[in-house]
Amino acid sequence: MKPLIEQHRIRYPPFEAARWEPNALPIAEQDHEVGRFDSVNDAQSALAAMPPAFRLGDDQGWLMERRYLYDGQALNAEHREHVLEVELHVVEVTEPGERVHLAHVDDAVGDDLVGHVD
Repeated sequence: MKPLIEQHRIRYPPFEAARWEPNALPIAEQDHEVGRFDSVNDAQSALAAMPPAFRLGDDQGWLMERRYLYDGQALNAEHREHVLEVELHVVEVTEPGERVHLAHVDDAVGDDLVGHVD
């Protein structure tokens, strides 16, 4: 059985305007195992219950991406309806010497992106 991986990739502009060179910054990646499947068809079927893959930007510029990988190959499920994500997501990006936590918070006021540096 091989794992189906949900991979998040992001490279976004820093707060310091002098560092607005996308190629000078790394692409942060975080993998989440969705499950283990015997075949690519089984993995493809499991994607029907997952949020869709998307890509904003490219590898040479600013990037936000969610993709699914099975045995190292990208898989994509076709969604014929709108998808509303209601789960909370937490992204942890670790740089040498510092750890940055970003958490998507759902509260009565609305959705906020909260971050802090340890």
